[in-house]
Amino acid sequence: MNKVGTLILAGGKGTRLGCEGPKGCVRLPSYDNQTFFEILLKKVKEPHLPVAIMTSSFTHEATLSYLEKESYFGLTNVKLFSQGIPDGNGRALSLLYASGIWEGVSFVQVLPVDNPLAQPFDPELLAVHEKEGVELVLRAVKRANDEEKLGVITEKEGRLMVLEYTENPPSIAQNPLGNTGIFSCTMDFVKRTANISLPEYPVQKEENGKWVSKKEVFVLDLFPYANSFKVIVSDRKKCFAPIKTPNQL
Repeated sequence: MNKVGTLILAGGKGTRLGCEGPKGCVRLPSYDNQTFFEILLKKVKEPHLPVAIMTSSFTHEATLSYLEKESYFGLTNVKLFSQGIPDGNGRALSLLYASGIWEGVSFVQVLPVDNPLAQPFDPELLAVHEKEGVELVLRAVKRANDEEKLGVITEKEGRLMVLEYTENPPSIAQNPLGNTGIFSCTMDFVKRTANISLPEYPVQKEENGKWVSKKEVFVLDLFPYANSFKVIVSDRKKCFAPIKTPNQL
């Protein structure tokens, strides 16, 4: 029985990277022309470890086809589920729970597909859970400056919060830590928050060459519901190098 499972958030398309298919299938010249999926899945050392990938209605079939063609890079316990209509990653944990694909898993480690430095089955995150008994562990990095497009980590009345950079967060001097999108939580936390209604945010998305307005929900809005948490500050050179634009490829 596996204590830890890894969930990869991969619902987005690679439009901003010049690819109409799933972002996870974009090839990175700076990483020996490997895809995001290839880089992350090859880091999983034991083939039987449970990995879940959240896709979307726009990316599910192409993702499944790609991974089947590549024989899941030697892994034998990869499951896919779709968020349906692309609406942000806010329902990732509730959909994972509803899917019932993991039995006996105690901790869920979550990482975005576009960060090739992310580590599936991170032993450091698990160690914090086991040593300190917290429900949620969030990996943070120091923000480069006030203008960096990175969510701001803060606390309010003892609750963990992440303010998106679009919300005009306070000065970096007050809140120097940024959200990497890498976190780990207990399955009990997943169960307890499965039916919580999250706030919707207006976003602009490019579809078929046109910009359209949508509303999305974000998984970070579940963080204040954690009864206990730990933020660990990491060296971004070792864990955080998200690829968002073509010049980063």
